Parts: sequence; C-alpha cells; structure tokens
Amino acid sequence: ADLTRALELNALRFSSWSDRAAVRRYLALRTEEPVAREHLLKQVVQDGTQALRLNPNWAETLHVRGHAFLDLGRAEEALQDFRRCRELDPRGPAELDRDMAAAERLLEPKR
Repeated sequence: ADLTRALELNALRFSSWSDRAAVRRYLALRTEEPVAREHLLKQVVQDGTQALRLNPNWAETLHVRGHAFLDLGRAEEALQDFRRCRELDPRGPAELDRDMAAAERLLEPKR
C-alpha cells in the first residue's frame, strides 16, 4: 500500500515501480491459489516494465521481471531479461546462471 501511494505521488520514480514489482513477486511465490498467483506475476511484469521504461539499465528489475516471465511460462522473454541483466551487471546475482539455464531448458524442443 505504501509503494502504491508513493507511485500516486510520483509515478516517474522508477525505484518505486521496481520495489513494488519485487514485493509482488515475493507475494506471488507465497501464493498457492493459481489464479491469484498468475495475477500477481502479471502485475510484476507490468510494474517491472514501467520501471524499465523510466530506467532501462536497472539490472535488478530485469532479474525480477525475468523471474515473473519464467514463472508465467514466457521463457523467451525471461531469457532476454536475464541476458540483459548479465550484460549490465556481469557479476550480477549468483543465481542468474541457474535462471538462464532454466529458461533455456524451457525453450528446448520436446523429445
């Protein structure tokens, strides 16, 4: 609620969009009901996209949005975000290589 209020006061603050995306992803991970979880993940994508419109070089937001894409089964978009994250922050999050591999596995043709 506080992040939503902050966005109402200043919608041009990319860090508020990014923070709200991260909070919503956290909530999605703890939500067992599939429809509610999917709704939260879509909100993560929306908030992350808005943050990246304002600051396209924010690696943390790319990582968070990439996870939401991956959780939604949108592996190509996830991999694109993960690769851009690595490009911006070569040392990046330790789990980024694992995340990229997970997205690549989803893109492999079914045998």
